[in-house]
Amino acid sequence: QGIQGEQGPQGEPGLKGDKGDTGDMGPQGSIGPAGPEGPQGPQGIQGDPGDSHWQISDSNIYYSDGSVGIGTAEPNEELSVIGTISAYDSNDSGIGVQGLATNSGIVTNYGGYFEAGGYFGRAVYGLADNNSPSTNYGGYFEARGRDARAVYGEASYTGTGTNYGGHFKALGGRGWAVHGEATGNEARGVSGQATYTGTGTNYGGYFEAAALRGQGVRGVASGNEGTGVYGYATDSSGTNYALYGKTNSATGYAGYFEGGLNYFEGSVGIGTTTPGTNKLEVQGGPIKATGGLIIETRTSDPATPVTGQIWLRTDL
Repeated sequence: QGIQGEQGPQGEPGLKGDKGDTGDMGPQGSIGPAGPEGPQGPQGIQGDPGDSHWQISDSNIYYSDGSVGIGTAEPNEELSVIGTISAYDSNDSGIGVQGLATNSGIVTNYGGYFEAGGYFGRAVYGLADNNSPSTNYGGYFEARGRDARAVYGEASYTGTGTNYGGHFKALGGRGWAVHGEATGNEARGVSGQATYTGTGTNYGGYFEAAALRGQGVRGVASGNEGTGVYGYATDSSGTNYALYGKTNSATGYAGYFEGGLNYFEGSVGIGTTTPGTNKLEVQGGPIKATGGLIIETRTSDPATPVTGQIWLRTDL
């Protein structure tokens, strides 16, 4: 083979070949810095109103059209609650629940109206359990209207059982289970009425004291013509009692009157419930006026008569 000759000149480029397949994607690079915030867009069109009827004013929420029901879809008052309501105020003079009927016209309104239909239900149960030297109330109610009632409780169950139109309990040293204050000319601090007219024993007011010197009922009248306790039996027939006292103790007093005068308009019976037309009729023993007079009926003369003794022989 001979010696290689010199390289010739480059030829003209050939035609472009077909495009090859795309290669694999390389790894993603790092995120660049965020760009500046753009301008706020225009406010959109207001949407349709929602279903809520409540309105907001500052930190308050209120509802001015219709009634509100909690536990019921058919409230029959401005606020009807089916269930238990808990109200609590920790202030020294706070009020957990306040009921106020302010209409002072000729109306019958109620600061609070409660009704219990249960077998042993209590229309109102108030408990004042502060044992510190303070004045607290199991229930305190005030009525300002002409025919208003400071407290009105109704126990409507008519079957067998013990139910209460109002039940109050005070454990404080100076607590009052019931405190009624009437400032009107003919107002009543506490008024109880038992309207059932059938057979049975019901009570317009029933009070009980278990302490050694407790007083079931204590009436104090500070006016110069006031009445501490006033009893009035309105039915004009039958045997009813404006005031009835009973004691089980042989040395106790069914009635005890101290000071002043005692007045009885009708007849008085001692030892008998039927004094008849006699202004005073005594059965079962003599009449004795200490230091002066003894009147009695006997079947024999006394062995040693005393000064002022008068006797009538019934055997002659």
